[in-house]
Amino acid sequence: MASTSSWVVSCGRCGVHPAGPSGRVRRSPCRASVRRRAEEPESLRWSRRAALGLGLVVVGQDVAVRPGTHAMPLAPLGSVGATLGGPKREGLSAEEVADILVDDLSRGQGYFVSGDLTAEIFDDRCRFVDPTNDVVGLKRYVNALAILFDTMESSVRDVELLEVADKKIVVGFTLGGVLKFPWRPKVERFHGTVTYTLGDSGLVVEQRQQWRDKSASKALRESFMPDFTLMNG
Repeated sequence: MASTSSWVVSCGRCGVHPAGPSGRVRRSPCRASVRRRAEEPESLRWSRRAALGLGLVVVGQDVAVRPGTHAMPLAPLGSVGATLGGPKREGLSAEEVADILVDDLSRGQGYFVSGDLTAEIFDDRCRFVDPTNDVVGLKRYVNALAILFDTMESSVRDVELLEVADKKIVVGFTLGGVLKFPWRPKVERFHGTVTYTLGDSGLVVEQRQQWRDKSASKALRESFMPDFTLMNG
């Protein structure tokens, strides 16, 4: 039978938390803790939430990632239907869209890292899928990229157009770099392909990545392994 006696908890900064009407301590954060969190940068708070959300991933163990599993967003990404860019370039041929996509992936660090893509060839409700993420909404996807890779340490390379069909484009690439988390995890370079599906308007309605030499579980483990050489400068 559970005890009905009251109990208290002492806090090194605020003293004893006051008890509620039942005699038990109210289990709310102390004033100092609340104040410290309010002063933290938003990016740090979201990095902590991401770490807690993925806390079941154990470094060194294989983790089964079920198909269709949605990763926890690292920050608020906005609404699905939000618009991005100028007027949509509808009616382009698959070959014309492919040329733009290959250029976007080859320019600078590549848009998988920089988010610098030609928004006008994507449907605003485009779906973006890879082995660890499933994001709907063009602007939400670009917002996600903005908080993911360190653009000074990451890049898309070896971009190659593999297939162009009526409503399908396939491009090969390699990707590697460093994530923006405080512990600076390194993403070992891997090979992948990305398949773009075009809608009736000629806009991209789905982008789906497949990774040849990296499993979803390995990618998640890498996210929790700090690169101490980078952290120590």
